[in-house]
Amino acid sequence: MYKIGYRFRAKCILLCAAVCTHFVFEVAAVDVSLTVSMLDTSNGSDEEAALYPLEINDSIWLKKREGSGPSSRATHWAITEIMYNPTNRMDLADLEFIEIFNSRKIPQKLDGWRLSGEVSFTFPSNTLVAAESYIVVAAEPTAVQAEYGISGVLGPWVGSLNNSGGQVRLLNPRDALMLEVDYDDRLPWSAAPDGAGPSLVLTHPSYGERSPEAWGPSTYAGGSPGIEDPEVLGGLSDLVINEILTHTDLPEIDYIEIFNRGLSSNDVLGCMLADNSSSNRYVFTNSAVIAPGGRLVVDQNELGFSLSSAGEQVFLFSTNATRVLDAFAFDAMQNGVAFGRYPDVSDYFASLSVTSPATANPGLFLWDVVINEIMYNPISGDSSDEYIELYNRSASPVNIEAWKLTGGVRYTFPARTTIPAGGYLVVAKDAAHLINQYLSLNASNTVGNYTGILGNGGEIIRLKKPDDPDLPLQDFVTVDEVTYEDGGVWTDWSDGGGSSLELTDPDSDNRSGYNWADSNESDEGDWVTLSVTGLCDNGNWEGNELAIIMLDAGECLVDDVEVHRNGGGNEVPNGNFDSALFPWIAQGSHAQTSTNGSGALHIVATSGGDNGVNRIESDLYTEAVSGDTVVISAKVKWLKGTRRILFRLRGNWMEMSAEMPLPTSLGTPGLVNSQTVANQGPSQLEMLHHPVLPPSGQDVLVTTRILDPDGLSSVVLNYRVDPSPTVVSTNMNDSGADGDKLASDGIYSAVIPGQAGDILVGFHVTVMDSLSASRIYPQDYPTREALV
Repeated sequence: MYKIGYRFRAKCILLCAAVCTHFVFEVAAVDVSLTVSMLDTSNGSDEEAALYPLEINDSIWLKKREGSGPSSRATHWAITEIMYNPTNRMDLADLEFIEIFNSRKIPQKLDGWRLSGEVSFTFPSNTLVAAESYIVVAAEPTAVQAEYGISGVLGPWVGSLNNSGGQVRLLNPRDALMLEVDYDDRLPWSAAPDGAGPSLVLTHPSYGERSPEAWGPSTYAGGSPGIEDPEVLGGLSDLVINEILTHTDLPEIDYIEIFNRGLSSNDVLGCMLADNSSSNRYVFTNSAVIAPGGRLVVDQNELGFSLSSAGEQVFLFSTNATRVLDAFAFDAMQNGVAFGRYPDVSDYFASLSVTSPATANPGLFLWDVVINEIMYNPISGDSSDEYIELYNRSASPVNIEAWKLTGGVRYTFPARTTIPAGGYLVVAKDAAHLINQYLSLNASNTVGNYTGILGNGGEIIRLKKPDDPDLPLQDFVTVDEVTYEDGGVWTDWSDGGGSSLELTDPDSDNRSGYNWADSNESDEGDWVTLSVTGLCDNGNWEGNELAIIMLDAGECLVDDVEVHRNGGGNEVPNGNFDSALFPWIAQGSHAQTSTNGSGALHIVATSGGDNGVNRIESDLYTEAVSGDTVVISAKVKWLKGTRRILFRLRGNWMEMSAEMPLPTSLGTPGLVNSQTVANQGPSQLEMLHHPVLPPSGQDVLVTTRILDPDGLSSVVLNYRVDPSPTVVSTNMNDSGADGDKLASDGIYSAVIPGQAGDILVGFHVTVMDSLSASRIYPQDYPTREALV
């Protein structure tokens, strides 16, 4: 029996200080009910019934479930559970299933909708799903109904869900793609649903169903088809596997470190550690209490087995194996290199610089070769323009013979491939094409061709090396891994806007989007002169204004704008922009436009313009009328984004539309990145505040996780009570005091004092590393700030 309190979801938003417009900044769930009553009598668990406060710990790592809800703006339907590798089989019956949720408050039909991807199923006529309810589709509906005691399961489907990762899509009756999940059994996805018992559950729909962060394992083995998956907080749920060592030579031996990131002690008596073999199991038969923030290390002598140096999965089960408390898959590891959560006890994993059993995890293990630049969505739309650049950050040449690129693309480096000290190597989709296009490239620094195409919506790229090149059969160790995205903290213009994706600091953590930037193409394009001559006719308004409109998001330079009527003089005031912007007016999506200090107009369009308020316009000296012969001309230079620009007389009497020419060599393959800095400064992994919507007078706890390989010297919370511009600054701490819940967990906390009702508080965080490099989050402060 589970009694779950109702909850409401809310959003953390940003306030634009200039115009008081609200923007979504970061989505978080807030649970309004105070307790969860849990009693499990169905599976032999020895966990007692308990009342757990929902807000056990305000630390960032405790991303409490949001509850079922929509995961996309495209549809109210949500794919909420996928059982792709069931272990609770009935007489060898297939218990795979997919659960879909109707988030609306009225019944909805699924007639003609269909599942595709790994399996294929079309929903029959009169498929009605009740308000805020679920429908289940299965490989063998009768078996699923019998196993779970439910009814109305649809199926069977054609195909089978792949145990090592696959795709589930939901298409509407017109075959338009509404939802798409590309699940996997390796990080950043949980390994628990891959044969350990749980299903894959949509725990955080606000991240979007495509994000691994939106998904987690079901609380109990077998999943929960047809109902919302229950949530257990506190107790053994606070235990995680924090560090492992898997490839050792004596006297060094393998080990697993368990960390308690809760606020209460936990006894692991009866819990179990296992890998993905059927025989390697270790049960804690003696009491072993882990204090809050404490660590317990179990080495291979105690375990009775070692972990595979070639890579596998590792699991931590609760007492009686009723729940998977933690699980993840790991790849082949370099001899003597540990793998664990980085930053310490976070939800992110990496190879570690040194082994650290029973102590805090250290920094990243940094290889000499890093993925340094990615052209994944060329503005040309031609995949032949794609490339991946590697950089040797060391002072010695590195031989990468037989190394591999895997993930979205695949390539094996040929014999005698070497990257010189401080040098670059470009891996191309079409090497001959790229060499012909870039003066910086040649047969010595460019290789290819890789197979596959880099995903425009995001992709994982892995660089791997053979563990022992002298062995005929060998493991491949991950040297570097980047999972780029086309939104969030990742850059904008690299996604089809003309730029490449550049790593700003090769010594930084290139897993973080904050350490990447769009290549600067401002010096690449050429000025071109546009001109059109025509007859004014079919107008519908006074022709006394000229508007300049970019037809999508982008930036460009404009100069020497002229309009001539019947061979007369220029009708455009300040057409060469020598008098700043006046009398031109920049509006709406073009409002950030300005003169750039060199006598040209720098147009910045956040979206496409129109004839209304999203444009730049100026009155003409005289009005164009029907029958006039008009010449419109201007000089333009493309900078980023759309190539399409429009010059239009008011009333549609006359217009000049053009596509600005693009540079032939975008990005910086084989060269120093245009956005390179000596020290990028700290990266912010997360920032949350609680409560999201505080009642009058309640303090607000702000928590953030900051990462820097050089260490941190300060983390400061800065807030102001709107509309006052006065900023109050207070140091954030990780001491377990003054609002911080757990000392030394890598999460910094500070409190904003409670305010009267309906009072807005804006805040931002400034951080500095030990070498005095600083950054501000949100990064576009003071244009926007986080808001309570």
